[in-house]
Amino acid sequence: MAAETSEIEKCSKCLIEFNGDKAIGCEGKCKRWFHLKCCELNNKDFNFIKNCKGVKWFCQMCYGESEVMGNILKALELLNKKVNTLECNQEKILQEKYRVESSAPKNEEKSKGSKCALIVEAKSTEISKSSDDIKRAIKDAIKPEDLKIGVKNMKKSAMIEWQ
Repeated sequence: MAAETSEIEKCSKCLIEFNGDKAIGCEGKCKRWFHLKCCELNNKDFNFIKNCKGVKWFCQMCYGESEVMGNILKALELLNKKVNTLECNQEKILQEKYRVESSAPKNEEKSKGSKCALIVEAKSTEISKSSDDIKRAIKDAIKPEDLKIGVKNMKKSAMIEWQ
């Protein structure tokens, strides 16, 4: 608010009456008026502010508040970006989790959390083959590509577990 004073009585800084002096009004919260010399504003700058519609002038107090508010807004924007990034990362993690879960084998026994066991008994009382040979023979006979087989030695039989 740049104006030739008529109805405004005193400068907010020096408290002296304007008496027709040029004064400028703060566009901030305070809406106070000042002598040009009290706010160290020259005639050229005053005329520029007065003649440009988009240009506003703020006193030091309101400018400081607007700067603080600007910093708060910048911090909020940064915080908002971080929250959005976290939400995107969470969404990606959930999508990957669902993708992995949906591509897992659909075995009812597996989904219930129980294990299957196959017990193989030897034909003779003496097992002449090693555990690796037994494991290989059973794996070749059953051919379960997605089964994990482990052999535990037992007296007359071998136990094979898979999950």
